[in-house]
Amino acid sequence: MSEQNGDNPRIERIEGLIEVMLQMQHDMRQEHQMLLRAQVVQADEMRQMRERTEELSRRTDERLRALADSLKELAQNADERFRAVTDSIEASGRRTDERFQALADSLEESGHRTDERFQAVTDRIEASGRRTDERFQALADSLAASGQRTDEGFLSLAESQRGMDAALTSLMGTVDEILRSGRKE
Repeated sequence: MSEQNGDNPRIERIEGLIEVMLQMQHDMRQEHQMLLRAQVVQADEMRQMRERTEELSRRTDERLRALADSLKELAQNADERFRAVTDSIEASGRRTDERFQALADSLEESGHRTDERFQAVTDRIEASGRRTDERFQALADSLAASGQRTDEGFLSLAESQRGMDAALTSLMGTVDEILRSGRKE
């Protein structure tokens, strides 16, 4: 450009400034285009990120709902199992109570039967005792009567013995007299 204007330094400086400004404008256009491209890329990446975020959010929501449903089902199953175990324990407790009551009733009935048997044995023992007392009394009476008869027999025997002793003494006196008289003669 300086060739057309002559050697005017001022014009050259203005031309230099215009060239710099043109270069700056060109650079600014390129930077603007790069900025626009970057905005488009950024907008596209933001759109993709938003779509991924929405997809992740949707999947997370689905998984949370599935987890919540699963937890709800587990809680219901646990409640049902707990109720079943509780019902089983209560039924077992009722059966145990019934068995204990039956055992208590059986023990009480057995106690009554045992009391009745003991009473019957006691009655038999008392009756046997009375019969034994009666037999002992009869035996004592018999022994007393026998003793009395024996005493009477001994008394009669003693009397007979005295009679025999007297007869023997008399006989001996007679034999002595006979022997004395036989010596005298």
